[in-house]
Amino acid sequence: MSRGVVGLGAGQLLRMIGRLRASGFAVDVAVAAILLALALSLRLAWLQADPPVASLGRLGNLQISGVFLTDEGWYSRNARIHALEGTWTQPGDLNPIAITPLFSAMQRVAFEISGVSLIAARTGPALLGGLAPAVLFVLLRRPLGRPFAMVGALLLATDFTSVMYSRLALTEIPYITLLLTSAALLLVARRHASHGLAAGSACVGLLAIGFKLSAVSLTLVVIVDAVFVAVVLGFRYRGGAALSPVALAFTWAATLAAGATIFFASWVEPFGEDAAWLTSRLLGQRLGGVGAMVRGYAVFLQDGVPWHHWPILFPLGLGGSLWVLAMACRHAVSGRFQRGPPGTIFEMPPVEVRFLALWLLVSTAGVASLSYQPLRYFLILVPSMAGLAAIALQQLWRRGPLLRVTAALTLGAAIAISAFDYVAWAAHPRYSLLETAHSIGRRARADTPRPVICGRIADTLALENRLPTVNLPIGRPLEYIGPRLRRYPPTHLLLLDGAELPRLSVRYPETFGRASPIGSFELLKNYYTAEPVRLLRLEH
Repeated sequence: MSRGVVGLGAGQLLRMIGRLRASGFAVDVAVAAILLALALSLRLAWLQADPPVASLGRLGNLQISGVFLTDEGWYSRNARIHALEGTWTQPGDLNPIAITPLFSAMQRVAFEISGVSLIAARTGPALLGGLAPAVLFVLLRRPLGRPFAMVGALLLATDFTSVMYSRLALTEIPYITLLLTSAALLLVARRHASHGLAAGSACVGLLAIGFKLSAVSLTLVVIVDAVFVAVVLGFRYRGGAALSPVALAFTWAATLAAGATIFFASWVEPFGEDAAWLTSRLLGQRLGGVGAMVRGYAVFLQDGVPWHHWPILFPLGLGGSLWVLAMACRHAVSGRFQRGPPGTIFEMPPVEVRFLALWLLVSTAGVASLSYQPLRYFLILVPSMAGLAAIALQQLWRRGPLLRVTAALTLGAAIAISAFDYVAWAAHPRYSLLETAHSIGRRARADTPRPVICGRIADTLALENRLPTVNLPIGRPLEYIGPRLRRYPPTHLLLLDGAELPRLSVRYPETFGRASPIGSFELLKNYYTAEPVRLLRLEH
């Protein structure tokens, strides 16, 4: 009997392998591996180099964002403190671990493996960023076929802005990759009518929220899609699926809500003050009511960030998304819920395609409503833009020789723009952040045996020089740092601009009243304030 069972199991395994071979599974795995290798090579090469901050035409809006100077160190702060001092937090400071616990955990693992350094801090986001194109390929493989699924993944893998932000120790790229993975699992659950897969997708969504609270935006996309199915498509679904997509969306949302409630309830006690301030103050500044939303849309229309930075991907993606939803509504109105013959421009869009269309439209509307719109906030649009651009190119390719040439030229132009920008940057990489961190570390240690550096960019430089820091508040009153200054008296001050020292010396004359400059440094081409960074010795 046991031989029979073994034989039956072996037979099922052989049949499954045969089906996979017949479906081209091995080829798909090879393609995903090649995309992964390409994406990782672009993101991991010269990982310690400065981002191309001087290319304002490509990475613009830097005048309103000091992200390259401050945020890498701030988001990695708690992991660095734990690696060097054995404690996750320091009293009197604003702890990012309160709202980014999984990012802090990832950074701590990186520091444990290779020590505290700039390259260790950037490795995790780069690896997760490299994974995203392979996930997008898997998502697009079924509705588009292998060639155009490769096109969408290739557009994401080579997109210059995404590549550059993947190379930084920031939370955006990791949470976007996890959101894309969650969406792919949810769409598989839709195809197989599986509540278990829907719950698993929600768990991946929870991981994304642990990297950045903005990941809750996927919930809105899932809800909008469920409403679209219920209201527009009337619960009827291609293939007569017995289990409604609305029920699966409910399973997904309920799992996510339950997990988030448990997680954040357990997180409130150790980090309650920091979490409350960050969520109320920082989010409040960005979601400041109806008036702020109107102003946000005005800024969006005036600056045109996605049009400017993705001049090919965004128009293709936006046009593709509007066409997809129009076709879905057309089929709903006419009562034809089956897909038309392959190649028919009026065919019913597959569920994966419709979900990407809603992702792009909902995310664009959400970011455009914010009162603060730095470039990195628009990165959430890129996976859906790349996927929908592939759909648009596929439709052009099917329309005849002339439009086929147009599709090929459009694809070539999109990749060529990113390739040109990448080669121009890689031809002359700069390492001012690395060099400045080491120079400041040497000078501070020469001044005193136990230096403590105060300043807005101290945390970022400490990733490389490993000095203790007092982080100046971002958006909080100067009174907030009083307890920390008394507990950890700084020996040196880093200044980004000349206006900082007068404010500090008036509020804390005993700490900053007597400061003498001992060095200045050109950091990231002084893009933020047009002034060199100055290092001052504090006499107290």
